[in-house]
Amino acid sequence: MMTRIVRTAYLSLLVLATGCDGWTTPSGPPASLDAELRQSLSRWGTVPIGPTPAQPPALVDLGQALMFDKVLSGNRDIACATCHNPVTNAGDGLALAIGTGGSGLGPSRTLGPGRQFIPRNAPTLLNTGLGAPYLFWDGRVANLGFGGGEGGAFQTPAGTQLPAGLPTLLAAQAMFPVMNREEMRGLPGDHDRFGNPNELAEFADTDFVGLWQGVMQRLLAIRSTCRSSAPPSPGRRPASSASSTLPPRSPPSRPRRSPGPTRRSIAISSTTMRR
Repeated sequence: MMTRIVRTAYLSLLVLATGCDGWTTPSGPPASLDAELRQSLSRWGTVPIGPTPAQPPALVDLGQALMFDKVLSGNRDIACATCHNPVTNAGDGLALAIGTGGSGLGPSRTLGPGRQFIPRNAPTLLNTGLGAPYLFWDGRVANLGFGGGEGGAFQTPAGTQLPAGLPTLLAAQAMFPVMNREEMRGLPGDHDRFGNPNELAEFADTDFVGLWQGVMQRLLAIRSTCRSSAPPSPGRRPASSASSTLPPRSPPSRPRRSPGPTRRSIAISSTTMRR
């Protein structure tokens, strides 16, 4: 019996040794998962995303400032980035989004008193600017030209009230979160986080133009406040009724450098950082 066991073990080792004769050590590391995925996708004609057109720096700064500014919401308590947080992949990590009145960020955000969940999730903003023909599952915001929607050829809840000249479908969609009462606008009778009446909540749900103008009035008010509180530019006297009585100043001993160009978004951006 023992002899049979030894013989079987010997034959097994011999078979293993014979099978290993054709085995060779890999010359390099195995292909990465990304490389395998690209190879699989290429079989279906899928190609990598090409470079996107460069945007004017001032426009980028303005967009970033607005993205994080809570002044766009009726109660001044929620920004676009609250539900589309870069930390959580431009979403909020929740199955159902929590709009105005809530507290916190991301998966730990909680409902405010008397508030309800928004009956949909906050989708990620990643790759949303690549030219999709429609947005939302029901296609309520759609590009009627399927790629050639410049000049206002968009289908939206605002109908003919949508401003003309919006360049992309995403720009058209961005007009509507401020209209939604649960997302950003609030309810009639609400007061903002500073105790002031929420004037944006008083507009009718169909008065798109009136509400958008109301949001712009807020932004213009912030810009005026920042300008009035900013120190005067070099070489300019402060505007006041007594300025004409001041004696003329002697010319400086050396030429002054003129101030550099400013961007329209700096006033809004600086206000945003203080929130």
